[in-house]
Amino acid sequence: IFIPFALVGIAEILVNPCMYCFSYEAAPLEVRSLIQALNLFFMGSVSNAFTAVVSKLLYPNDLDKGSLDNYYFVNAILAVIGIAVYFLITRCGDHGHEIRPAIEKELVVGPMEEDSPPDV
Repeated sequence: IFIPFALVGIAEILVNPCMYCFSYEAAPLEVRSLIQALNLFFMGSVSNAFTAVVSKLLYPNDLDKGSLDNYYFVNAILAVIGIAVYFLITRCGDHGHEIRPAIEKELVVGPMEEDSPPDV
């Protein structure tokens, strides 16, 4: 059981920073904090709640009498459906072209005024 948990841990280490970066960069400046909060919410609690419901319905109490295959098949099917939905949603966008001007506007930093006295 160590190997599956290790693989899941490694996968989360590789995926979560990319998701944080993607959600931060793709969101407009006005709603970045909201998008980050939703990202944390869905990555933290919704996935665990979903797994709890699926395991309650399909995970057998007695492994000698029950079939654990159904639990893994349902998870695999739902993962494939989730990947398909992700690609359908991302294909609807314009690959960030409308977001780029807002990001470029954020990156522009005005010159510092050295002659003005500091605020006290």
